[in-house]
Amino acid sequence: MSTTTRTPGIAADLPVPDRTTRIGPPTAEMEAKLNRTAGIMTVVFAIAAALAYWRGHSIWACILGGLAVVLFISIFSKKTDVGQCPYCMANFTATPMLVKSGLSLCEKCGEYSQIANNIVKPMDPATYSDSPKFESALFKQGSMPNACAACGAPATRLDSVTSSTMNKTLAAAGAVRLMTGTPGLAVFSSKQASISIPYCDQHRNAVTIGFDWRKKPILTWSSLRMMRRYLAVNRAKEKY
Repeated sequence: MSTTTRTPGIAADLPVPDRTTRIGPPTAEMEAKLNRTAGIMTVVFAIAAALAYWRGHSIWACILGGLAVVLFISIFSKKTDVGQCPYCMANFTATPMLVKSGLSLCEKCGEYSQIANNIVKPMDPATYSDSPKFESALFKQGSMPNACAACGAPATRLDSVTSSTMNKTLAAAGAVRLMTGTPGLAVFSSKQASISIPYCDQHRNAVTIGFDWRKKPILTWSSLRMMRRYLAVNRAKEKY
């Protein structure tokens, strides 16, 4: 499967909301919804475990049965705290690991927020990481802002970046294709993808491509500002 990523003009920065949210216990409505979901999944895993046992797959039967027990117990357990994305106000589960990391990526709008003392606030768009760490979805028929992916200056070249593994270990091909004007994205299989990234003369290696745990291709950026510009020009398009 392949698609072409166009390069429009330099995208403007998305606005940053002037609000914060607070992490706390889920509402009664949210807790009831979580319990319903856990109850349904308990039944599904229990049935799957019974079928696996009936067909002689005892190991799978134990695994699926164990998951069913864990889900059943979770119905009567204290629920994990929740927070809200300050950008789109979507709810997220505030696991201890997430709170400790101090960084939250909204599954709905793709924006990053900071967490400190149970307060969630938009991350400063100027944040820059020495190595790529800000993840974004990859869009079908997506467009790449015609600007350096590291600093936003006018692009002078395109560097091809390729992934051939399920993790984020990437191989930069270094091909210069600016004359074509079409940075291309090609998803060759569930374990391989390639994309061309625009850069100025001063920067390189600020964006990588890889796959997440769902086997979906993702981009990982050093510049939060340029990641947000990429989201801005592709917001209405379909994700991989």
